[in-house]
Amino acid sequence: MYQKHTVCIQYLIGIIGNLKILISKRITANLAVAKEHISEKATTRWQTNISYTGSLDGSKTDPDTDLSNLNSYEVNNHLVSFSNQFTYTRNQPSFYRETDIQITANQRFDKIKQTKFVQLENAMAFPLSRVEGEYDGYYPEAKYIADYTVDGKPLDVFVKMVNNFQFNYKAYKNELNAGFDWQLSKNWGRGQEYDIFRPIDPKSTFRPRAYRDVPAYVTSALFLESINSVDVGRHKLILSLGIRGNTMMNLPSHFKMHGKIYADPRANFQWELPAFELLNKKTKIDFTLGYGKQSLFPDLNLLYPELYYRDVQQLNYFHNNPAYRRVNYKTIIYNPQNPEIEPAVNEKFEARADLAFGLHQLSVTVFKEKMNNGFRSMNQYAVYQYKKYDTSVLNHNAVTAPPDINELPYQTVNENLIYATQQNGSRMDKEGVEFQYSSNRVPVINTRFTLSGAWFRTKYENSLPLYRRSDYATGESLYPYIGLYDGMEPRSVNEVLNTNLMLDTYIPRLDLIFSSSFQFSWYSAGRLLPMNGVPSHYVDGAGNIFPFDPQTVKGTPLDKLIIVQNNDLYNASRRPMEMNLNLKVTKSFRNKSIVVSMFASRLFSYYAPYWKNGIRINRKGANDPYFGMEVNFNL
Repeated sequence: MYQKHTVCIQYLIGIIGNLKILISKRITANLAVAKEHISEKATTRWQTNISYTGSLDGSKTDPDTDLSNLNSYEVNNHLVSFSNQFTYTRNQPSFYRETDIQITANQRFDKIKQTKFVQLENAMAFPLSRVEGEYDGYYPEAKYIADYTVDGKPLDVFVKMVNNFQFNYKAYKNELNAGFDWQLSKNWGRGQEYDIFRPIDPKSTFRPRAYRDVPAYVTSALFLESINSVDVGRHKLILSLGIRGNTMMNLPSHFKMHGKIYADPRANFQWELPAFELLNKKTKIDFTLGYGKQSLFPDLNLLYPELYYRDVQQLNYFHNNPAYRRVNYKTIIYNPQNPEIEPAVNEKFEARADLAFGLHQLSVTVFKEKMNNGFRSMNQYAVYQYKKYDTSVLNHNAVTAPPDINELPYQTVNENLIYATQQNGSRMDKEGVEFQYSSNRVPVINTRFTLSGAWFRTKYENSLPLYRRSDYATGESLYPYIGLYDGMEPRSVNEVLNTNLMLDTYIPRLDLIFSSSFQFSWYSAGRLLPMNGVPSHYVDGAGNIFPFDPQTVKGTPLDKLIIVQNNDLYNASRRPMEMNLNLKVTKSFRNKSIVVSMFASRLFSYYAPYWKNGIRINRKGANDPYFGMEVNFNL
């Protein structure tokens, strides 16, 4: 049995322009305990780890910009982590070989406190209601102090069990892995808290909800993997087949995903060629083909979005005497939750070649992946009705009380609106080449070179039609029509080439590690594909849907739904080379009981200038360097 204790104190200093210095203080502590029991039949190993990380980040406001001297901002983060691993391994030959169980729990305590001096630009009113109906609003003070707190207590629990079985027959070997995993995420915090009569953002109509009111995020999966290998002469063939069944638990029964299991198959074939001598060095070549499918469940923000509040001002009577003022709203609440949402499915094909030449390693991978039902925000339309009160009948010099809306004449108004929902409406096609080379440690300078890089080309587009409202103005009232467009979402093709060269030098006499990395983005290019600004259908003010004929709507208000395209938007753009140099020096003392590291990110940067639309873009000084130091104590 052994125990290991680690304490780390880290200071990070960042320079932002010439105005402000942010100092981050972080403390970490770790306790690890392990015990192992070996018998003739089996080996049992248990290992547990408890760690704590706390940080206090302070930000001083620039006195030249904060003349009130009342603003403050404070962030406190604390993380307690517990992990436990139990492994049982048979020491005697048998079909059953091993069981591994992992349990991890992380509890965070995050709090943001902000005080802000708010001064309204003009007279304004706030809607306050959290339920639908007609309610009076509130006229705030022209100046006030807003106190704002964000309280988060996210809990993450992960459990995984894997059982290993092995079967060998002559040149054939088979290994089976079967098990399950279970994950829970729940935030027990109170969320955003502030005085609704003194909001930190007076223009926001957001109604905060407590984090703890959002249901827990729970997923579970069963998996089975079979690894088959056979020796054919001096060649070796390996075929791996696997399947994973995923399900999302704790969902309301009206969700389409409720009770469903989504299967993710994968297959991998590897051919290991016989090793041979080349220039007196052992050389080995492998070829690999792979296919896999992955189901990505929507997160909590997509499953349980915030309610959308539409606050329509029916009356705004602002009198010089505050006692006679009255503002009245009609609040309509829309739930953007989409119970039809399903996991986004990503499919990937890849081919890889690996070359080992002595201690030199080279790997090149070509891949292609696609996703036809990715998550994205989509517009939905709705129709509502409200009253528009007429205060012209009032004698403003003779009023002795706020207006009575039951005695005011009004006009009934029908309007429509657009709000966002989350749907499986995004398509992505991606292809590329990745490579990595690592050398042996060069004698004399004792340095290892690692070169990695990738070329990617990605195409994004929308896979579903989208509702859009025209920007055309019709006086005080909203434009009454909404268009349904099948090709009016941006479709883009982007391309990028990156490389990273790392130099790792070790000086044993000083127990010093000197690391440097040269990060290059050789170019990044992109272009928008042409869009279609003619809708296929339109929605009128009453919510009725009709086909759209561009020929018959000429000269009518409906022709404002046709969005004229700017062909200059579809010109390809290209950004030239960008380079950053990062350095890190690590020194240990007292038999590695104390480890000190100092690093500098973007110590040197070069961003090549380029031309766009006839204008020279000079990016010198676009990013400032970032310095830091880390100290680890092993007790």
